[in-house]
Amino acid sequence: MTTVIPNAVVPSEFSRPANPADAELVYKVYCATPGYFQIISIPDPTLIEVQGELEAAFMDERRFTELLFAPVKGNWSDIIDPKTGKQVVGYLDYKLDYPYAGDGTVNLLLILESLQSKGFGRQFVTDLEDRLRGQVKRLLASIYGQNHRAERFWKTLGYSFAIDAKPILDWYAKVL
Repeated sequence: MTTVIPNAVVPSEFSRPANPADAELVYKVYCATPGYFQIISIPDPTLIEVQGELEAAFMDERRFTELLFAPVKGNWSDIIDPKTGKQVVGYLDYKLDYPYAGDGTVNLLLILESLQSKGFGRQFVTDLEDRLRGQVKRLLASIYGQNHRAERFWKTLGYSFAIDAKPILDWYAKVL
């Protein structure tokens, strides 16, 4: 019997799947983005919490986590992935068939603070949309807290308000 791997988990040239063994790399990304955790009013996660989150994602067959690499050459980051030798510039966590069958949901797109507003996020979302096109009907982005910058980001990519789950989050969606 042949196992079909969704395109979502087929790494692009800009990413590779992250698993629990990558907790330290993901933790470094989190440490390099303290502003995000301030916006959503939670303390920075600990290494053990990151490990637990990656383990939970690894056990969920619909959830995918990825380390993101610079789509262009340059000295962008001092976080180097020992498996690829590439500079890690972000982290992506998404789930398929959530909240409904045929949906994909970006739980977290995190770009190093020093690299935000340089087009990396746009490139990674475009790449993900391309990989998911034909697998999901719409892609949603969950925005935690009062993160107006994230709202603007997703709106510029063609996403529109879809689900109100206040006070914790809002969801924006785009039909693929």
